[in-house]
Amino acid sequence: MKKNLLALFALGAIYSVSAQDTTINDAVIVKVNPNTLFYNGGNVNVKTTTTTATTEKIINQGNIQIQGTFDNQNTLGKNFVNKYTSVASYGQLIIPNAKAVTGKITIERFTPDVNNDEYFISLPFQKVLAKDVI
Repeated sequence: MKKNLLALFALGAIYSVSAQDTTINDAVIVKVNPNTLFYNGGNVNVKTTTTTATTEKIINQGNIQIQGTFDNQNTLGKNFVNKYTSVASYGQLIIPNAKAVTGKITIERFTPDVNNDEYFISLPFQKVLAKDVI
C-alpha cells in the first residue's frame, strides 16, 4: 500500500494539473501496476511532440478511470498501452460518462494458446465502426 501511495504522490508531482485538466506530456512515463486504480475526476489530455511516436508514455496494467473527457493526440495510440500480462491480469481504461473521447490506445497481449485461450475485448463505443476503434 505504501508503494501505491508513493507512486500516486509522485504522479501528482509530475503532472501538469489545472482546475479540471490533467496533461501528460513527453517528459513523463506513467505506469499503473496490476491491482491498482488510478482515478481522475477531470479531463485527461495525452500529448506527444510527434503524433507518430511509438514510445510508451502510459503503461496500464491496472485500472485507469477518467470521469471527464479523454484526448490522446497520438494518431497511432502507441503512447497509451493497456497491457495484458496474463489471462487474469490486464490493463483497463474506464471512461463512464465522457462527453468526448478522441485519439487511440493500444492493447498489448501475450500470444494466446489457440486451443485453450479466448480472445476477449470490450469495445463500448457508440456510432463508431470496429475497424476504426482497433
